[in-house]
Amino acid sequence: MPRIAWGKSQPLGNTQDTMASQTNLIDLDAVDNFPDVTVLLGGKEHKLVPVSVDDFVKNTKLLAALGKGGDLEAEVKGLKEIIVRAFPTMDIELLGKVPLVNLNKLVGVAQGHDGTNQVQGEAEAQAVAEGKPAAQA
Repeated sequence: MPRIAWGKSQPLGNTQDTMASQTNLIDLDAVDNFPDVTVLLGGKEHKLVPVSVDDFVKNTKLLAALGKGGDLEAEVKGLKEIIVRAFPTMDIELLGKVPLVNLNKLVGVAQGHDGTNQVQGEAEAQAVAEGKPAAQA
């Protein structure tokens, strides 16, 4: 029985073992269906990259803490960090000089492709199902 493969699959070399000939290589270095998004900022093109598991955790924790500490500067710094994780060639200092509407657009793009929107949506849906206000999720 062939193994289930994620990403781009390539058959392994021929062997005398029929089971081994049905085995697929799972290429976890390749990311399937990741959007090709490039942002022009500061005269340079910055390509969106897939978020790592560690960065996903950092982003999710940061977003969960937004608005709870009352420190606006810390919140904006955190949003800029989320953007730089998604677009690693961006300069975090330059992000402080862009119009707020553009910063919000970049956060939306970063969140839209790192899984945090999905996790937040699931948490809100669960809170509603449990009869809690979504903000308590």
